[in-house]
This record gives sequence, structure tokens and C-alpha cells, in this order.
Amino acid sequence: MLTADGAGLRAEDVCLALGVGTEPEDVDLPDRPLNPEDSLAEILEAYQAECARSSAVVAGAALDDRARAADVSFTLRDALAHTIQETARHCGHLDLLRESIDGQAGE
Repeated sequence: MLTADGAGLRAEDVCLALGVGTEPEDVDLPDRPLNPEDSLAEILEAYQAECARSSAVVAGAALDDRARAADVSFTLRDALAHTIQETARHCGHLDLLRESIDGQAGE
């Protein structure tokens, strides 16, 4: 998720950075974080809702739109590139875990 400090990409952070909302309460987010007792269906639903919110923000912005926070300087293009890098990094972690479990290497 890409926050003001470049730490990540959450719909709330992207919406606020690109000026879709002016305050966190302007963005419709779940009232609570995920909990260990949440079912797989609940987790997948929350994930899909977050993806839909982020996708809507991306669809309504240009790649060169800049964050509108005073203390940061990044574009939507930067945010998306960061997200791709983070996703690739996590996929690499999963490859390492799988290989350590069953010895099979990914292609």
C-alpha cells in the first residue's frame, strides 16, 4: 500500500493523496481491521472491496497526477510502480516458502 511515506497502497491513502476526498471520513472504508476470527469469505470480501476502491481511484486519475499532500511528492505512476514492485517481492517470498516446504522451485 502506498501511504504518504511510500509504505504501501490502500484505497484511503490513494484517495486522499489524489484529492478524491479531503478527510479520511470522506472515504468509505471498513470500520475495523481484519481479525483472526474473520472467515476466509469475509477476508476475501474485504480484499475485493479494497481492490475495487483502489481501481476506481486509478480509473479516475491520470498517471501523472501528483499526490496532494504537502510533505510528499509522487505521482499515480509512482504509486502503481511501487505496488507492482511490492507484489513481485511478496510473490518471491511465497516462492521461497513453497520451495522450503516441498523442494519445488517455481518457473
